[in-house]
Amino acid sequence: MACEHKDFKALVDVHRLTRGEDGPVYAWTCDIRVRCLDCGLPFTFPGLANGISSHEARVSVSGEVLNVPMKPQDQEHFEFFTGFNVRHTQC
Repeated sequence: MACEHKDFKALVDVHRLTRGEDGPVYAWTCDIRVRCLDCGLPFTFPGLANGISSHEARVSVSGEVLNVPMKPQDQEHFEFFTGFNVRHTQC
């Protein structure tokens, strides 16, 4: 019988991006992973581009990690950081 995926575990890692070791924080990101507690199968996040961005959500190449930029609610703007895109190509 196939798993019905009724129970989940979500892991969220928050990252503070700094300029050099112990430098000032200029941006924040979080990585989100979700697995089924019953069978251990990871969930993926379809419909998003691969990579990391300072202004929109992206996913890892495997699709299993949602990479999301974030900022404190009281901060009106934040500094953009250099991200990257991954494009799929045919061989």
